[in-house]
Amino acid sequence: MRQLDAELRRFFARRIVRGAVVMTVLVAIVSIGIITVRGHPPRAGAGRAVPVPVVVTGPNGQQQITYSGGETPAHDTRIDVGRSLENTLQAMAIVMLLISIVLGASFVGADFNVGSLTSQLLYEPRRWRVHLSKAVAVAIGCAVASAVVCIAIGAMVYGGSELHGIVRGIDATWWHHRAVDLGRAIATAAAAGVMAYSVTVVAHRTSAAIVVFLAQFPFIHIAASTPLFGPLSKYAPFRGLLAIATDVHSAAGSDLRIRTNAGAFLFAGAWIVILVGASGVIFARSEVR
Repeated sequence: MRQLDAELRRFFARRIVRGAVVMTVLVAIVSIGIITVRGHPPRAGAGRAVPVPVVVTGPNGQQQITYSGGETPAHDTRIDVGRSLENTLQAMAIVMLLISIVLGASFVGADFNVGSLTSQLLYEPRRWRVHLSKAVAVAIGCAVASAVVCIAIGAMVYGGSELHGIVRGIDATWWHHRAVDLGRAIATAAAAGVMAYSVTVVAHRTSAAIVVFLAQFPFIHIAASTPLFGPLSKYAPFRGLLAIATDVHSAAGSDLRIRTNAGAFLFAGAWIVILVGASGVIFARSEVR
């Protein structure tokens, strides 16, 4: 527990962690603030003019179609927490997925870069203990960071709806679904951080792990239709992360080729076990300088 506590303290003491959380929240404050201020209810005469077809029957019984002026109804642009928070949390899950990749990779990449891992192993020579403590610390740290960001943004969306928007459809079922969405964002961030950390343990470079994971995003969509790389793209770990973040039954997650949410968690969990186990074996036997 003392080892894990020390790793957690190191994780949250890093400026990149605090900076990522603060910057994400600040961007959200500006974006949600603009949407809240500029939102307005439907106004008469604010719609878009369009021709409306009208069927006219002539004296001889023939029907003709003519067009008269019409207007599409104006949209209500006020912020609506009941309708928009689901998509907002889903988008933030993907954002925190990408941020967690950077945080997880840089956590141990910085140790390799400055050589502090060598000094740490003098005090705690049991490498598996060090490796697992760091992996758990990354998972907890990324999960906490994701929870803080998502809860803060959810509170801002709700506050904007209360001040100058729409609050409707908020019931026990709605709260349950939003709690599930929050859990998805937290699980995605934790899994992404651990995977990126594991790759960095082998590659010794933060940039290598970031490139490995970010390159998978176009790979799983572009290469899926090719006969050579299509089968490989089915097993890309990034596919499992996206499936957890977006929900396989949603429009965004329907093309990920993972049929159930349980399958998404099992797929990502299998990759975590493989990556943490393989990187632990390599870390335990490799020379650290």
